[in-house]
Amino acid sequence: MIGNLAASPSTVFAESGFVACVPYLVLMVLFALSMIFPMMMQPNNNSMTKVMTFIMVIMMCWFGWVAPAGVILFWDASAYIGLGQQFFIRKKL
Repeated sequence: MIGNLAASPSTVFAESGFVACVPYLVLMVLFALSMIFPMMMQPNNNSMTKVMTFIMVIMMCWFGWVAPAGVILFWDASAYIGLGQQFFIRKKL
């Protein structure tokens, strides 16, 4: 359970160690997956699109490492709501 949404994962890791940082890392992994899933849903992916997506995932994970956990939680929630909308629209159309 995340104790402090105002703390960044890097701060929690530095102050309390790896075990206390695990919930924050789970949020970051969920966010990375939410960026990879839309790429996998596209019918025609070229190699440049995949490379750019993975570079962006790494960059956003770095931002997530230094951002407060509340921001990461917001990113997760908005990304999965957007994925749900995209999935729903693709199934209906």
